[in-house]
Amino acid sequence: MSNWGPLHTRIRNELVKLYPTNEDVSLIITDLGVDVSFISFHNKSRLTWQSTLKELLKHNKLGDLLDLVLSEYPENEILSEALDEIKGGKEDKASVSALSPPPLSVKELKHLISKSQTEEVISKLIQVRESLTPAINKLVSSLSSTFVDIRSFKIKGMLSPSEELTEMAKLRDRTLEVLDTIESLYFREPPR
Repeated sequence: MSNWGPLHTRIRNELVKLYPTNEDVSLIITDLGVDVSFISFHNKSRLTWQSTLKELLKHNKLGDLLDLVLSEYPENEILSEALDEIKGGKEDKASVSALSPPPLSVKELKHLISKSQTEEVISKLIQVRESLTPAINKLVSSLSSTFVDIRSFKIKGMLSPSEELTEMAKLRDRTLEVLDTIESLYFREPPR
């Protein structure tokens, strides 16, 4: 994840709320074990976090930062969902047992994605998410939030058409990953 996208904007905006001063940023970055001399501090927290996150992205430390922040703010759903997205939304399959299949056809949803109807697939997942495990439910919420962010950025003129295509392709890929996870959890072949 080296390019800036809607996910990073959500993370930045949440960190601005939790750590609003340069001193706060410096402290959390020091706690992370990163040399603060690499960070550009600005008179606005939003700008400081923007440059900080870009630096952490370069060094693959964004997930570590979110782990640290979530140790202080474990109830923060926005950052928890972001961390799940960064880590690829890996589900602990060992904790899932005797699940009933959700009322949807994964094959049908994958077909819709192949026809560039990612929004419709996300909408269907939202409709059934209460029947899914909590971890999958969080992934569906993250997909929905990312889709809304992409549309919002497009409307505000913050995404060029090529950036929108790139972000929608990433969202489509993440949606397919979620569908694969659902399929593996609910529709796995019985052992022979």
